[in-house]
Amino acid sequence: LELLAMLTCTVVLIAVLNYDCVRRRPHEFPVFWRIFCEEDWRRAYRLYAAGIPLFIVVLAHIGWISYSKYSSGRPYRDVKTTAPAAAVSIIALLSLAAWLY
Repeated sequence: LELLAMLTCTVVLIAVLNYDCVRRRPHEFPVFWRIFCEEDWRRAYRLYAAGIPLFIVVLAHIGWISYSKYSSGRPYRDVKTTAPAAAVSIIALLSLAAWLY
């Protein structure tokens, strides 16, 4: 989602940079923005806002995946692997709660 937001913002930037202030009057820019850029900008913002919580959830999963290789054969019962993975998940969940709040 973040990549789509970045690409959409790049397209909006190209449209804004191609706006000719010499041939058009500067006070016409809000009309230009509303017609050509507003919808794309809103889509990019929604994609970005949806991508951040998904990224945080992926970070929580990465904690469990990366620490599971150190388990002694019984996953989720070894304190050495469960504690760091749980800490990463808790930090990710607190960050997610702060982002959504």
